[in-house]
Amino acid sequence: MAHILIADDDNILRKRIVKSLINKNSELSLHEAENGMTAINIIEAQPMDLVITDIQMPKVSGLMLISFLNAFAPNAPCFVITSYGTARLKAKMPDDLFRFYDKPIDTDELAIAVDAALSRQRDPNTCGGIQLPDFVNLASKDRATATITVTQQGHPSCKLFLVDGELINAITGDVSGEPAAVMSLSWPSPKYTIELGIPDSIERTITTPLAQILYIVSECFDNP
Repeated sequence: MAHILIADDDNILRKRIVKSLINKNSELSLHEAENGMTAINIIEAQPMDLVITDIQMPKVSGLMLISFLNAFAPNAPCFVITSYGTARLKAKMPDDLFRFYDKPIDTDELAIAVDAALSRQRDPNTCGGIQLPDFVNLASKDRATATITVTQQGHPSCKLFLVDGELINAITGDVSGEPAAVMSLSWPSPKYTIELGIPDSIERTITTPLAQILYIVSECFDNP
């Protein structure tokens, strides 16, 4: 029996999703969470075959849940519900591993996609998750004020600082500002965590828009 987690603080929408999933496949074991912390506790107690999460939730946001999944359950497909356009991200994600849905959401369409993802055979070594540049882009669209800590084997850790969705600074070792941001965002297989808020001592040193920085990073990936 497949275990599916639905994390959303909107009780009405959550129940609509549950109803559509049951109508499509009555053999599912469904778990509900009203915030990201409850979702993480559920996943730690019972590994999930698929996760559906909203981004904006109290206590622990969907961003923090996604970073947790990226680190501890990268093989679990994750369907993300957002309140803003995600065309660029949608185009880059493997449909069965990481999918985005803009509100208002068609829950019947979601249920069909969930059933297809569960039915599809995948290489057990294939990981889903979301790449760091796309995660930072997602945090920016959510207008997050947060510290993203990035680690890559063989490198000192890097901290990326966002204020209202704008990347204002980055620090790794003796490097800071835009060079540190481009360096860490270009790492091939980083792990990352996110904490809401930034230290009071952090000042803006990056004036280049995040979209331009991400374009520079994408060029690094396309032209190694």
